[in-house]
Formats: sequence, structure tokens, C-alpha cells
Amino acid sequence: MTMPDRRSGIPQRGALPVGPVITAPAVAHSRIEALSREGQSAAAIEEADSYYSSLPWYANFAATCLDPGERLRLYELSSGTDQPIVLFLRERADRFGPLPARTLASLTNYYSCGFSITGLDSAADGSTDGAGRIANWARELRRGKNRPDRIAFDALDAPSPSFDALVAGLRDAGYLVETYPQFGNWYLTVHAPDFDAYWAGRDARLRNTVERKERKLRREHQMTMEIVDAPNDAERAIAAYEEVYAQSWKTPEPYGTFIPGLIRTGFATAVATVGLLRLEDRPVAAQLWIRHRHRQQHRATIFKLAHTESAKQFSVGSILTRHMMRHAFENGRGTSLREIDFGRGDDPYKRLWLPERRQRWGVIAYEPATLAGLAYAVRNLGPKAVRRLARRLLRR
Repeated sequence: MTMPDRRSGIPQRGALPVGPVITAPAVAHSRIEALSREGQSAAAIEEADSYYSSLPWYANFAATCLDPGERLRLYELSSGTDQPIVLFLRERADRFGPLPARTLASLTNYYSCGFSITGLDSAADGSTDGAGRIANWARELRRGKNRPDRIAFDALDAPSPSFDALVAGLRDAGYLVETYPQFGNWYLTVHAPDFDAYWAGRDARLRNTVERKERKLRREHQMTMEIVDAPNDAERAIAAYEEVYAQSWKTPEPYGTFIPGLIRTGFATAVATVGLLRLEDRPVAAQLWIRHRHRQQHRATIFKLAHTESAKQFSVGSILTRHMMRHAFENGRGTSLREIDFGRGDDPYKRLWLPERRQRWGVIAYEPATLAGLAYAVRNLGPKAVRRLARRLLRR
């Protein structure tokens, strides 16, 4: 069972400019699929700030990760002549104690490594007033009959055009806005695609352990590794990945069709790769990587990894990571690879492989004119106000 974040409620683990175009759930879902079919899949990946705000990502997410009672909402913030600027959100009924409430949230959960307003970051060249568009959209929401009591956004980079536009625009529209640090993202800036130089820069204990374990494994077992990314091999990659995952230490995926859908979509659009390590022809380690090009620069995310408990002693996960890193560097020589990251979370092992860290942020806007919205704000913003007051008193 997935538990929502207490603050935001997000599970962990047409034309404006004046008002939003709010589509019904079925229409919104078909609209995502239609945009993808209209020959825009590659363009959408190319123009989006990241794969996690692209049409293929949202199409798979909407098909596999909406909870019972949730409704998909697309808000188009662009005018007819603009590049499309779209907010991908979901709406659900909530409760705050005895108070009925409504939450509008970004189309994200613990799978999402980032979120941005689709089209805004690419159009952020001074000609697009992102904060103004958000403010106009938010004012329309507040004037509506069924206005949300809170609006939550997840996994934002800050500063960024999307983060800045959301915070400024929502405040300008009259919401009480909270920002909070959400999770860390460990990454490596690739200055030159040279794997040997990268590997020489890792901690000596990591290098020695991985190399020693691999030599021993090759002596004592039939070890093979495979990198799979062809569309025709998607089902084979899914079967091998799920075989490893089922025998790993990890709990079952709460949205069991998401990863298979991501692999199928990712293979079809040339952004996903599955790496497999086999012992005696049996898969014992698997990794899912996401590759994405933005503004002529390539990025890669180590999105999911798992190994079987029975093979843990051989460090098969680390051995596979090393070979996947080599593959990324070698294939990055002609593709301007600029960054590799580890997705969500501050697991201690991540810094051994990717030494830089950045913070992802959450943004929540509370409706001060409803009882539930005000109650949410008092619960989450009240302690901060008390602390600020205490600090001022102590300075006197």
C-alpha cells in the first residue's frame, strides 16, 4: 500500500491567456495519446525540459498510476500561436479530519525524478510570462464552483522557470504558498566521456571491491551481460527485469503495470535501456536506464535497479552498474553526454558513483477562503510562523 506525503498528499514511493481549458478525464487521456500519435512523440521528448515532463511519460503514467477516484486534468496555458504550454495534473477528493477537501496535484509520484510545466522551460527566453500565466490560471480556479483546497507540485528543480513561475504566480493569485525540500538527486557532470578517467576517480575501496568480485565471479561462474533496447526485445527485457525484481529485497511495485509500460514506451521512443547480468543463463541483476536529449545535450538516469538475494554476495549489482556506466560513457562520445543521475533519494551508495547532489523541491498552495484549505495551511505553515516569531523574540 502506498502512503501519500502528509504535506502534499502526493504518493511517495485550448487557449488561455485568461482562463484554463479544463478537459474531462477521458478527453484528457485521449488528448495525451493524440498528441503522441500526431508525430509529436520525438519532438515532445526533445523539447521537454526532461523526459519526466514529456508526452510519452505522461501517457504511460496516466494509464498506469491514477488511483481510484482520481481524475486526470490538463490545463493548457498557451495561446493559439504559442508553443504548447501544458500543466499535467490530477484531481481527487480528500479529507482533513471531518472536513471534506479537494486536492489538485501534479501528475507525479515516487517514480517521478522531476517535474516541470511542459513547454514552459523550453519557451523561457524572456518572451513568455510564466508567472502571469500561472496567476491567471489560478485566479480562474479560485473563482470556480469546485475550487481545490490545496494544489501540490512535486519534484521541482529550483531555481527553474517552472518553480519560479509557480511560486510567484500562485502567490499573486492569493494562495498561501509553501515550498519545502523534498528529496536529493545525485548526479555526475560529464566533462569528457572518458570511462577510464571516471572510474579512476572513484573511491579505491569501491574500485577494488567491484573489480575483485568480478574476477572471482568470472572464474567460478558463467557470467554474461547484455544491454537491451530494441523495440522488438521489450517483452523479453520486461520478463527478465521482473524475474530479478521478484527475487530481490524490494517490495512489490504498487503500480505493477508502470515499469512494463515504461520499458515498452521507452524502447519505442529510444530513451530506455535495460541492462542484465546473468549467471549460468539466469538473470540475477537488472537495471533500467532512461536516456534523454535536451537542447543538444544528453542526460541519463539510473532509474531502477535490482538484484536477486541469492546473488547478493557476489556484488552483481555493483558489477552491472560499472558496465552500464562504461556503456553510457562509450556511447556518449558521439552524443554530447553531459550528465548521469541516480533519480530520487539519498541512499548512501549513490554518492560513491555520482558525487554531486542537488535538491528537488515541493510547492503547495493553500486556499485561504475554504475551511479545509485554511486548516491545511495552519497545520503546515503554522509551526514555521511560530518558529519565526520565536527567533525574532530571541534576538531582542
